[in-house]
This record gives sequence, C-alpha cells and structure tokens, in this order.
Amino acid sequence: PPQADVRLIAAGKILDRDLAEGEVPPPPTEGGRIKYSPYGDLRPAAGIAMIFAETLDDPVVAVSVQFNETSLAQKGEWLEQSNVKVYPISDGELVRYLVRNEFGVPPLAIGETSERSALDEGGGVPQNYGLIGFFNKSIAADRGMTLRIKLTGKSGTQYLTNEISARDSNHIKLTSSLEGDSMVKGYVSLKTVRVAKKLEVFISSGNDPYFSIERRIYFQELNSVVPVGSGFDFNYEGRYVSCANYKLRAVVTLEDGQTIEDVSGVGSCGGVEFKFRPDFVGCGENSVHRLIGYARPVSGNALVPLLSMEVYAEHTNGWRQLVFNVVNPSYQDYEFAFDHGSLPEGIVNFTGITTDRDGVKRSARFAVPIDHAPATLRIT
Repeated sequence: PPQADVRLIAAGKILDRDLAEGEVPPPPTEGGRIKYSPYGDLRPAAGIAMIFAETLDDPVVAVSVQFNETSLAQKGEWLEQSNVKVYPISDGELVRYLVRNEFGVPPLAIGETSERSALDEGGGVPQNYGLIGFFNKSIAADRGMTLRIKLTGKSGTQYLTNEISARDSNHIKLTSSLEGDSMVKGYVSLKTVRVAKKLEVFISSGNDPYFSIERRIYFQELNSVVPVGSGFDFNYEGRYVSCANYKLRAVVTLEDGQTIEDVSGVGSCGGVEFKFRPDFVGCGENSVHRLIGYARPVSGNALVPLLSMEVYAEHTNGWRQLVFNVVNPSYQDYEFAFDHGSLPEGIVNFTGITTDRDGVKRSARFAVPIDHAPATLRIT
C-alpha cells in the first residue's frame, strides 16, 4: 500500500486582476483552468490555486491554509485561513494547467496510470486529490511568502504538506509621446504590493534649456495598494523644441520610503521625404528630360511651425542648383518639376532643407538616376 502522506503538488494564479472589494472569490478553476505562474509571481490578492494529494487512512474532516512572510514562517510563526472549501478531483480527471498562456504544454493529468506516486516515488498512485483557492489582500508578498496546507483527520491528528514560496513584485511602465509642438502625453501602468503613497512624473532635456533642470509635470496621491490593471493618463502643455530629446521619469513612493520608477524618452529630428517619377509623354516620342518630384517636410518630435523649405539638386560633376523653395510650408506634399536635359547621364542627389520656428535646420538626401533614352515598350 502507498505510504501515508500529504503533498502540495501544483500551484498557479486564479485571476489576472486583484479581487475587488466585496467581490465573492471565484472557484480556483475560474475560466476552466489554473493559470501557471512561477512561484515567484503569485499574488494573494489575485488568488492562488493549489492542488494537493493525500494517502491518509485517517478521513480528512478539515483543510486550512497556513501562510506568512517567509522570514516569519521560518521562525514558526504562521497565520491560518481555516476551513477552506475543497474541490475534489476524481481519478483520471483532467485539470487544465495553462502554462504561460500557451496551449503547447499538455494539461496536468490527475490520476494518470503511473508507477510513480505524486507523494512517494516508490508507492502507488494516490487516490485522493483536492483543489483549493486562497485569497488574501492583507498580506504583501514582495519580501517572500511561504504557504502550506494543513489537513485535519477524524482522529484529530493534523497533517502538514510541504511548503511553497511565493513572491509578488511591484510593476511600473511609462509610455509617452509628443502631440503637436505644445503637448506631451503619457500613460503609467502600475501595480504595487504594498501601500503606495504617491505617483509623480518628471521631464528633463539635455537640448532644451527650459527643461535642463528636471520639472515635475504630474502628481497623483495614492495612499493605497494599487491593484493589477491600474493605469494613469497625464498630459502637460508647454513649448517643445524640435530635434530636442526629452526624458520622462515616473516615480512611485511606497509607504516605507522606497521608490520604484520607469523612464521613457521622446525625440526625433525628422527631415524631408522625396518621391520622383519621369514626365512620361509616350512611347517612341522624344523625351522631355524632366522629372516630377514631390517633397514633404517630416516633423521631428513635434509639429513645430516651419519658416521655409528648399530643395537643391547636385550632380556628381559638382553642379548644384536651387530647384524649389516654399515659405511657411505645411507638413504635406509639394510638387515640383526638374529639367535635366542639360546634364549628363548619371546620379543627381536632391537635398531638402527645412528651417523651423526655432531656427533648427533639418535635411535629407535622395539619389535619382538620370537617363536620356526615350521611353520604350517591350511585349514578351
């Protein structure tokens, strides 16, 4: 006969969010499966599902979960959640155990025919399995948490499973962007294990003198544990310089004075985009030796008003000519024609230069081959 024993054999998370205030805890197989999480990523407020097995001759009359911060559990100090509901698992029943949200791993099979016991490698397959759910919003697991299951037999004897360790972690993610030339927008995704006091967002720049000293642009008082799935939008109006780089920093201060933070950068210089096509007149006709070009100013990190755009053509023989210019251009396509009949065949480089409100010049170059041969049509 198998050795009498109890064993905690699997654990996973129940919800992808924290249990709401006043919400009734769902069954541990919410959604029809246990969601795998490494023991380092189990959050009591979102629920921990645990599967245990037992081969006791003493009928089990009560099941409890014992838990505490790891440092205290190691000293023998345990908190207890008594009389938890047990969902029995029958022999051969499958419990879907979803690994990293992928279906590539077979479900955890309970009661498979095997020569090795989940409790004792030398014994038979245990006949009694149970599934329980554990929710607790009062304990933080950022410094490590230890759990075990206690079974009480009809005789009054208490049986303890092996222990598992869980560790939850804080999470912060900052994303940001510049809208136009006068607005920075951002979003902070946040989750904390302990009470967070406040959230602050700062901005600085090594290219824009106004932001050479870091400035706070957002403040939110929290004074609570921030649940999974929380986020904060912010925006800040100002005058932003094109081609300058800006650094945003989100900082959360926890109740013990520690901080967590994330950074995000915005900034690019832009330039000019080109498109060209030949001025086609028809097969067999003399070429008009002309190109039709399209130049479009490209914004940097902000749609700063432009004062001018100039387009120059440069041939490899050293020739250079202004072929197009516009005053106070918009960020749109501008069409121009270029007559290359007097130039030898080869490569012509077109250079576009914009000057913006701040005096910043941005440029880009595009190479175009010059071919004086008339257009032909070949049918194969």
